[in-house]
Amino acid sequence: MANFFIGIAEAANGMTSSSGILQALDSLIPGGLSNLFVFAWELGGFIAFLIIVWAGFQYTLRANNPAARLRSRNMIIEAAWGLGILATSYIIISTINPDLLQFKIDLPSIPKLSEGSVGSGDLIQLPIGQLAWPTQGRQITSPFGMRDGRMHNGIDIGVNSGTPVYAAADGVVSYAGYDSDGYGNYIILEHSSGYTTLYGHLLSLGSAVDVGEEVARGQQIALSGSTGRSSGPHLHFEIRLNNNPINPLAGAPSFGGSSGDSN
Repeated sequence: MANFFIGIAEAANGMTSSSGILQALDSLIPGGLSNLFVFAWELGGFIAFLIIVWAGFQYTLRANNPAARLRSRNMIIEAAWGLGILATSYIIISTINPDLLQFKIDLPSIPKLSEGSVGSGDLIQLPIGQLAWPTQGRQITSPFGMRDGRMHNGIDIGVNSGTPVYAAADGVVSYAGYDSDGYGNYIILEHSSGYTTLYGHLLSLGSAVDVGEEVARGQQIALSGSTGRSSGPHLHFEIRLNNNPINPLAGAPSFGGSSGDSN
């Protein structure tokens, strides 16, 4: 809910108002506006529910009008059938082609109130060497730390969908998969001395690196996108030491909160 009011504040803060409203609605609606299929089911279910409530009220109110009660009864039955069809179609599609439930569109992006710009060389220095900046963008749209009452275990870098994503250091691909509730398509690289880096909301894993593959610092490993729980295209980047999140930016306190997922 906090994101909704932040979106409204950003829309009124000299930003593009239509973008701000879309972002606010995307934050407020479960599943988000950016996933058209899920949003369509949610909207259809909500409308059917309102019809059932309204028709039920009419059915009770017009106890002495058999014709009106019959119409209200038929509306309740038809709306209930609609809910059943929506639920059945959702189950069928999630079973046959779950990729449709991951389909996203990129909503117009707006600058965050807390954003800032950083340049190359602003990642922290680690024992494994100076890290390479993981993408071409330099704009931090969400920093490391507490966000909306939960820990944001990395930084969000604002880039267009399809922007190359690079390995921050030499390492081995330890994971490449999909997280529907958070990171979307994401890759984890394992480095020496217990360090790992994570790259989230990637466009696709079809042409990305494979698990077990060795990668070099600065090597392209994927393309940025907006998969998972994301209100627009960006790269979510994390650094962890023994699975404990570290603030990737230089000059900041090193260790963060829990090791739980945060996008």
